[in-house]
Formats: sequence, structure tokens, C-alpha cells
Amino acid sequence: PDYDLQQEMQKNFPKIKNAIALLGMGIVITYLLITLSIGFFQGLLYSIFTKQKFDKKFIGKFSILNLILILSFTILVSVVTIKLRNNTMAAAYTIIFLFLLFFYFALILFSLFDKKEKIMRTIKSSLNTAFKKIYLFFTPFIIAYIFITVLFFIIEFLYTKLALLLLAVAITYISIIIIFITWLKFFMVKIVGS
Repeated sequence: PDYDLQQEMQKNFPKIKNAIALLGMGIVITYLLITLSIGFFQGLLYSIFTKQKFDKKFIGKFSILNLILILSFTILVSVVTIKLRNNTMAAAYTIIFLFLLFFYFALILFSLFDKKEKIMRTIKSSLNTAFKKIYLFFTPFIIAYIFITVLFFIIEFLYTKLALLLLAVAITYISIIIIFITWLKFFMVKIVGS
């Protein structure tokens, strides 16, 4: 039986290899499509905020910027997960911290985005602004933290005490957070621009 199994595996190896290659290509294509979608819709929002024309050049550079940001975040999270695989709590807190740090940096990066500038120059300028003007960003992040915490307790109260439908509560919570994040983006554009 072992010999038959080995022969069957050798016979099917090219099919398995092709399936794995196809799966890998599918993951890469999906990743790129998601990045382009984010670049398109988020780029449209930032083009309005920064009063730049939304054209092919804007979409292309904004998508590349998104790709760089998402790839670097994915690599950092992977490294943290591998390094701290024995300590899940430390890994979770580190990943949350990295997410907040990337969110903070992304808001500044997209606020300073100018399609006429080189991407590396925009990243360097964003890093300088993020470190030099950190005191300007405490207020919106403290407001965001308080707002989301209060909102969480209100929705938890509504769900547990009034027994509202979970789906309605989740949709309301997500909608309010999306509206708040949009306001926060606009606020950051105004702060960075001043």
C-alpha cells in the first residue's frame, strides 16, 4: 500500500504544484485588487480633502503609497507574530500598538500626499511631521479614544438592557465609526495643512 501511495503522489505532484502556484497567484492578485480598491475609494476622499484633481496620476501614486503602507504593516505584523509566537498577549498588544501607529502615520501620510511629489519624499516628509508635530495630534486621538469607548458602552447597554438585534447594533456601531474616522481624516488634513 505504501508503494501505491508513493506512486499516486508522484503522479499527482504536477497537479498539486500547479494548484499551489494558482493559489499563490490568486492571493497576490486579490491583494493587489484590494489595494487598488482602497487606493481608488480612499484616494477619492483624500482628493476632495486636499483639493487635488482625481485623475490617473493621483490614483496610481495613491495606490502605490497604499501598497507600500499595507505591505510594510503586513511584514511587521508577520515578524511580530513569528517572534512572539510563544507569548500571545504580548503579540496581541504589540500588533494593536502597530495598528494604531500605522493608522496615525497613514493619516499624516495621506494628508501630505501630493501627486506632483515623489513618493519617497512624501514618506520622508510624513515621518518628519509625525515626530515633530506629535503634540498637535494628541487631541484628536484622545477625542477618538473617548468617543469610541463611550460609544462602545452605550451600544453594549442598548444591546444588553434593551435586547436590540445584534445586527442593528453592529451596523449602527460600524456606521458611526466610519463617520468618525472620516471626520478624523478631514481633521488631520486641516492640522497637517496648517
